[in-house]
This record gives sequence, C-alpha cells and structure tokens, in this order.
Amino acid sequence: MKELDVFRYLKKYRAVIAGLSVLTGILFYIVAQFHIQQYTAITVIEYTGSRAEEGYSPDGKKIDTTEIYATNLVAQALKKLDVDDTEATIDSIRMNIHVEPVITEEDLLVQQSKLDNGEKDYEINPTQYVVSFNCGVSNGKEYPRKVLNQILQEYASY
Repeated sequence: MKELDVFRYLKKYRAVIAGLSVLTGILFYIVAQFHIQQYTAITVIEYTGSRAEEGYSPDGKKIDTTEIYATNLVAQALKKLDVDDTEATIDSIRMNIHVEPVITEEDLLVQQSKLDNGEKDYEINPTQYVVSFNCGVSNGKEYPRKVLNQILQEYASY
C-alpha cells in the first residue's frame, strides 16, 4: 500500500493554495469593509419646554420623536450637506436613525410604586432621548456625525 506524502502535494499545489488564500483574504476584507464595520454617531437631546415633563412639546402636542427623522427634515439636511442620491437616500438615512428614551432607575421606581398603590394610568414621560445614526464605512468616519448634527439642526428649527 502506498503512503500519502502530504508535503509532496503541498509543494505541487502551492501556487493554488497561495492563490486561494489571497482571494479569501480579499473577500474577507471586502465583506468587513462594506457589511460588518459601521460608524455610529450618538447624541442625547432633551425637551425643556414648560410641559415637557407632562409629555408635551411647546406647541401643546404630544412629544413625537419620529418627527426627528421625518422625511422632509432628512431631505433638507441632505440638501444642505450636498449629499447626492448615489451616496445615500432619504430612506436609507431614516432606517439607520434610532431614538430611545432615557428612563432612569428613579423613574422606574416611581412607576412601580404608583402601580403598587393602584394607579394604573401612570405613564413615564421622558424628556431625554438618545438619538443615534449608523452607517457603513464607505462615506468616512465623520459622515454620521455630520448627518446627525444637520438633521438635529433642521429639527430644532422645525
């Protein structure tokens, strides 16, 4: 029975092995650059109107955080930043903006206490929100910060 000589096969196919290794490395780099790695910009905003603690904006309407990334505001921000449709679309920007309320431990304790005392309609009305925007690395690492800042400026003047 003939023995398998591993080193002979490695020597014979070294060019194929090297080529496949290089192609695998390039493929991994491309996937990592455009699909895995992302840049994120995060900021905290606070509503400070007289009725903000009650959950109302200065014009008397309920605070609606979806207005932050409304289509018209994102469109104005992209226009001011001279971002064209090949770099980003309004929908792609909106899909990557997230708004989360900042709810403190104290708020949760007050809510639990009220619920324990039978007040079923107690509602936490946060005034602080964490707003984040993430995107791929193809636009550069300053891009998400610039876009998020401009959107928030448009929102503040809205």
